Amino acid sequence: MSHQVRFYLDPIDTDALAALLCDAEDLRVLHSRSASAAPRVVPSVTVEENGAPWPLVYFVQAADLDQVVMRHERDEGYWTVDALRSPVLELERCFFDGSVLKRGRLAFVDRFRGDDGNWVAKPRAFTGWASDALKKAKKMMLRQKGEYIGTHAQSWLEQWHGRLID
Repeated sequence: MSHQVRFYLDPIDTDALAALLCDAEDLRVLHSRSASAAPRVVPSVTVEENGAPWPLVYFVQAADLDQVVMRHERDEGYWTVDALRSPVLELERCFFDGSVLKRGRLAFVDRFRGDDGNWVAKPRAFTGWASDALKKAKKMMLRQKGEYIGTHAQSWLEQWHGRLID
């Protein structure tokens, strides 16, 4: 079952979210793709490739790094984080170009169907930490009309009359 919070965060708000989560825990940030079967640890959520922000990263507790499952994408020639089977918190970053801010999300899966068709629950230590992370994220944002928005993104919206899109 998936748990998530969807939001509008500009790059400053995204950095604040990452700091909030990483300062409280010994976390690693993972790129969603890797050239090998090992997860690719990156220094921050502001990963850029070819001059553009990478939209999808994961948080993992340092102690759980060896439990991250990678899936080989043979046709593409790289490996991806299997968020379904891994103890990871997914951060889908918001697209922001100065005039448009696209919604992002923070999410995790607490259980999944195994190869035998039975439900497999992820460890309580992970699900407790991930649930707390979602709560912390919500507390740092403003809630307006059922939407979460970062404080800096809200200022941008009011000052520059930007557009929010799904």
